[in-house]
Amino acid sequence: MQTPLHSIESVFEKVGKGLFHELTTEEELIFYREVLDKVRANIYIDQINDVDDHTQSRLVWMNKSCIDQTGYSNEEAYAMGYKFFQDVQPPDGEEVGANSFDFHRLRLGDYFHAVMRQFDKHKKIVWYHGYCLVLHEREGNPWQLLNVAINIQDEVHSQQQLLELQKENMQLKSRLLKTILSKREKQILCLIARGKTDREISCELSLSIETARTHRKNIFRKLGKNKTAEVAVFASENGFL
Repeated sequence: MQTPLHSIESVFEKVGKGLFHELTTEEELIFYREVLDKVRANIYIDQINDVDDHTQSRLVWMNKSCIDQTGYSNEEAYAMGYKFFQDVQPPDGEEVGANSFDFHRLRLGDYFHAVMRQFDKHKKIVWYHGYCLVLHEREGNPWQLLNVAINIQDEVHSQQQLLELQKENMQLKSRLLKTILSKREKQILCLIARGKTDREISCELSLSIETARTHRKNIFRKLGKNKTAEVAVFASENGFL
């Protein structure tokens, strides 16, 4: 429903006279709605429905700028569930979302920030700088996350700048991954990177083979890797060897 223009003007007349404290609840809602609709930043709220699985999260609200950029309504985005994020983000953008999820799930700080890419409604890639914080919790866990993403496409003028932004993302991801891994997983990561089998790891650390195998699976899952060679490269580049 559209707010009548005269109502909007009346509200901003009051604000312009320093009478914000005299706004009624309805007038405050009009004011905040206008601000959220006019600000040139994508503001949205996503909801974590399962703290152990980021693919169960979904978008529950976005402002007009975000609606215009994605081409989806709030209702459409909500109904799509996690597929919405997959549709509006390149693969590396989805990875940034997963890193944000883990950052808040593990309570590594108040704000998660990153440089990321997203598709607009014409499937053109746009660069954003965004940050995310926990808006509401449920049963002691992060539940709804507030995200603000500012379009920096006009500020990115060269291939070198793009490479620097991607480098910043990789550094942020590496710092996060090193924090996510437990002390035992870091030990096993080193052994995996040296080519040790599950049996050899179990003997060296006095673990059952099944436990060693489970640790290996968890490490691969957390790092987003599918091959031992990829894990070895990560370990080498991040000072584990």
